[in-house]
Amino acid sequence: MPRKHVQVVQTQANPLNIPEKEQALLNAIIKGYEQRRLGALNHTEKAVQGDLRTLNDFLTYIQKAPWNADEDDFDAWCYHIGIERKLATESQRKYQTAIQQFFRYFANNVKFRAEIMNSFGVQARQIVTEENKIPHKNENQNTNERPAFTHLQIEQFFDTIDEQIVEAYRFRSKEFLILQRDKAMFYALYILALRNSECCGLTTKSFRENPGTPEFGDFGFATVFGKGSNGSGPKIRTVPVDNVNLPPILQWYVDEVRPRFLEKPHCDPNTEVFFLTERGTHLSPKSLIYRFNKILKYAGLEGLGFVPHCLRHTYTTHAAEAGYSVEYSRRKLGHEYSATTQGYTHCGDEFVNKQLNEYNRSQIDNALQSKDTNGGGEK
Repeated sequence: MPRKHVQVVQTQANPLNIPEKEQALLNAIIKGYEQRRLGALNHTEKAVQGDLRTLNDFLTYIQKAPWNADEDDFDAWCYHIGIERKLATESQRKYQTAIQQFFRYFANNVKFRAEIMNSFGVQARQIVTEENKIPHKNENQNTNERPAFTHLQIEQFFDTIDEQIVEAYRFRSKEFLILQRDKAMFYALYILALRNSECCGLTTKSFRENPGTPEFGDFGFATVFGKGSNGSGPKIRTVPVDNVNLPPILQWYVDEVRPRFLEKPHCDPNTEVFFLTERGTHLSPKSLIYRFNKILKYAGLEGLGFVPHCLRHTYTTHAAEAGYSVEYSRRKLGHEYSATTQGYTHCGDEFVNKQLNEYNRSQIDNALQSKDTNGGGEK
């Protein structure tokens, strides 16, 4: 049975009352928009239906066909969802973006633009801009901000894993193999700046050589399936390995640790899953979080607000301090916006003061050089 396309229908408490001819064209535009999102753009059905419900909400509020709407209508609706309905800032931004995407579609579609002009004498145009919508990253929107490990804390975290491995070996603990896996797993999570799901989704085929760093062997790049944006499914991302310590740890894990997981009775010896559980099955993000919290406790770092995602913040912060650009980190982390990446950067006062001093020195040097060039010295 063919799937029905969503239409703006007259079944709501406050239905959309527009002429039948306008309604017919609107339904055709919505059908085309839905097909574009689900087909060419490969967005998920859940995301598309959610955005169409938002469009329905907007149109029934303003009681106009979209080509008759203007910026004042959009402002009034934004006031309605933000002040009267008290939606969270993130939800408001999501709703605004849904409207912006729909208007972008029909305002740039040659067929629909011509039909709107010929039938109603109206020029289809975009009414949602960066000036009248909530920006992607709001400086005051830090209620869920995650901290980054300091250099001392991250060193303490990984030193603790090494210490626990030694202790587990001495006492023949079943934690020995698990801790060895944890060492490779959390170092990869940190250096590759991965999300939990991306790390758990790694396979033996995720890694490949980088001709630019032949000394890294098979671990020059990692291919991961990251989070999509604007309703798209998972996005494939190639992550460069930029730390000399990670490749030998991963090679050690592949050669000496992972084969012992493959010997477990419940394990498929042909599995391509990279990080396995003590039963030889696929490690879940929930299990990763459990192991992370356990190591935090061993390291005396619990209660400081750390979660595995903080390792992404930590990488971004340390990369900034090492001189890597925001654009480099944005691409590596798979962010759509640089502002998001900047929000992951938590440079300490010492680094900021160092940067400020270097800037001031450069300004003084430039001023002195300019003075000498212009012959402004003492005579």
